[in-house]
Amino acid sequence: MKVKLNINSNLNEEKAEFWIKKMTTKIEQITKELNSKQDFLWCYQDRDAFQVKYFKSSIVIFS
Repeated sequence: MKVKLNINSNLNEEKAEFWIKKMTTKIEQITKELNSKQDFLWCYQDRDAFQVKYFKSSIVIFS
């Protein structure tokens, strides 16, 4: 699958278009994620992933 991202901070609205032959569970998952409100971050520790909720504030990333 060819993927092209155009990044422009002056856009009025963000949008995504898919031209696909068949809907798959992976594409469905991606579209749901793009349409949902993201109020969490994915954090990883010891190969485990966790959703961590955040509020509109500064985010500090530790590695």
